[in-house]
Amino acid sequence: MSARFPQLSVDTCGSTLIQADAKFEKQIIKLLAQGVPARNRQKIHKELHLHSDLGIDSLGMIALMFRLQQTFGLELTDVASEIDVHLLHTVNDVIALSWRLVKRLEQR
Repeated sequence: MSARFPQLSVDTCGSTLIQADAKFEKQIIKLLAQGVPARNRQKIHKELHLHSDLGIDSLGMIALMFRLQQTFGLELTDVASEIDVHLLHTVNDVIALSWRLVKRLEQR
């Protein structure tokens, strides 16, 4: 991801503030939408809870991790220690984690 876009603040798990761009955020929401029942796809936004609002279960989280791997060229084995799916509660949490992983990949 070499292109730069307007910056948005994304608060992950209520503590760390990171910078994600609007295009990246939309990409993550599209990846999430692929694993969400059709009736929930149109209303996806950052504050929604993955399980209770969108119906994403543990198997859905695994599928999402593989979609992230395919989309961004992440090697999940290289970043497995940084991924704790139990801490991913909201769409915003997924955006923040994805941003961190992609930025780490760019630094290599």
